[in-house]
Amino acid sequence: MGLSDGIKAEHFRAIGRIAVEFGELEKLLHSCICWTVGKDGDVAELIADELGTFEKRVNFIGKVFKRKHSGAAWKSKFDDLMKSIKKVQSERNALLHSVWLTNEANLAVIDQMTIKTEGPGARRRYSVQELDGIADEINRINERFWHFIANEFE
Repeated sequence: MGLSDGIKAEHFRAIGRIAVEFGELEKLLHSCICWTVGKDGDVAELIADELGTFEKRVNFIGKVFKRKHSGAAWKSKFDDLMKSIKKVQSERNALLHSVWLTNEANLAVIDQMTIKTEGPGARRRYSVQELDGIADEINRINERFWHFIANEFE
């Protein structure tokens, strides 16, 4: 019997939505790096790939934009977007790098046992609605990012 035995399909679906929405965010960030670095697509792809982690990519694009576009009218929108991205990255990492347990007392929630952030054995309970809310927030950030790229970015 596994630790996740008894977790309902709705919880698995909600956790999956978080992963899928965050995957789109990763693709948007990768594309933004490629568009920003320059016209040579091969070199831009190499740079984006070499950066490795999502956190390094967020930091890199922030530094590039600060240097290239420090006086842009949309700078505050970009800064807010980067702050939101970092927040959901932290939430996503905590959620996806956890052990999930059935909550025997209340099957409407599942227990998240974190591995890193709060120390071994620390737990938080999530309902399907809470998990969907996190996925919805990532989706809103994706929409803001698309809008920024299409309408604000020069």
